[in-house]
Amino acid sequence: MGNAIVIAGLGFGDEGKGTTVDYLARETGARLVVRYNGGPQAAHNVVTDDGRHHTFAQFGSGAFAGAATHLSRFMLVNPEAVFVEADHLRRRGVSDPCAGMTVDRDALIVTRYHVAANRIRETARGAGRHGSCGMGVGEARGDSLRPGGDALSIFARDLSLGASQLRAKLNVIRELKLAELADEIDAAGDAAAADVEVLTSTMRVDFYAALYVRFAGSVRIVDGVDLLKNSLRGDGTVIFEGAQGVLLDESYGFHPYTTWTDTTFGNADRLMVDAMHDPQRIERLGVLRAMATRHGPGPFVTEDADLTHDRPDAYNVDTSWQRDFRVGHFDAVAVRYALAVAPLYGPIDGLVITHMDLRGSGDRVCVKYGHRERGAISDIAISEKPDLSYQEQLTSRLFEATPVYETPPFDDRGFFEYVEGFTEKPIRLASFGPKPSDKMAVHGLSRSLRG
Repeated sequence: MGNAIVIAGLGFGDEGKGTTVDYLARETGARLVVRYNGGPQAAHNVVTDDGRHHTFAQFGSGAFAGAATHLSRFMLVNPEAVFVEADHLRRRGVSDPCAGMTVDRDALIVTRYHVAANRIRETARGAGRHGSCGMGVGEARGDSLRPGGDALSIFARDLSLGASQLRAKLNVIRELKLAELADEIDAAGDAAAADVEVLTSTMRVDFYAALYVRFAGSVRIVDGVDLLKNSLRGDGTVIFEGAQGVLLDESYGFHPYTTWTDTTFGNADRLMVDAMHDPQRIERLGVLRAMATRHGPGPFVTEDADLTHDRPDAYNVDTSWQRDFRVGHFDAVAVRYALAVAPLYGPIDGLVITHMDLRGSGDRVCVKYGHRERGAISDIAISEKPDLSYQEQLTSRLFEATPVYETPPFDDRGFFEYVEGFTEKPIRLASFGPKPSDKMAVHGLSRSLRG
């Protein structure tokens, strides 16, 4: 029976999950990367030793290493975005990327109308933006969760219905969005004109229906349970690649600055339970940067304007949707919270620390939060069950919190030991740059990685 490695980010995203998956796919010879959450808003940057760069969103980050991609039932899929990404991968030397992609029949499709609606809503919020990526993920997922959501949604299994039925479904979605966004369209004004035109025009429906038919013929739409059973029964390694980070989780992130997906290890564990995979052959690795980062608005206790200025990220820049890419000091309080909410069916086995090359002599670690009403806070209390009102309260407290710092040992070994001490987790892998050759196994790879 094969081994499974599950990768999840323990921050606000941008931890280095893509480069980690690329390295592990090379080291283990993994034949398959399973995307187990998120959608086209993911941005996992991989740089090869020969200098090729690609930002993985819908494809698994093991493509340069020869691994196929499976989009699970928890993924949201934008066929148009898949084609754009596939074209870029072809130009980077990956032949026929779509031929190596399987899509679970129950995966939800993000249409251009969901994208337009998402952008109109975010634009209408003005100064109160949530930090959306503008990719329509929340719109598509929200529609699917409504009463009668199947009628308001397109799933991968529907792409074989033919162009006429797809046109009918697309028109239902377009007309729904146009009707429910009247106030937001007025509030957004000219700034949303291009997206309003997408919703009002009937000319595009034929184009998108034809594109979806072409997509269904370019990839394999499958029963995901059967595919994973077969993949995990064979020899070798399957890597499960998570998107975004635990601190953005839909249930345990700091609402409303969150995402519409489970960003913990939970979905990967559910997929393996469905496939009846032996939990003893699962390795769960949480990925952290050597400093904290956040892309877009929301609470960020250790944010430091000097670090943001001095440590720009070549692959994470300010954008028109998420806006600022922010940098802060390593936050032990947030890391402990992420470690506590991340597991579902099994413990986190180890950590990956990335961006070690960007550490500096002035780096500190936040060990507590100061709060004018609550005093020093060493740990963020976790709700017993998902409760968005409670998560909003946490958000308010974090906006008012101030960091309490200490300075850990500056050398790399001392920093590793410091992190292992307060997390009680071994560091399996450290990254000192974007390429595979920049990675270093700290304590030797674990049993599954050696498997």
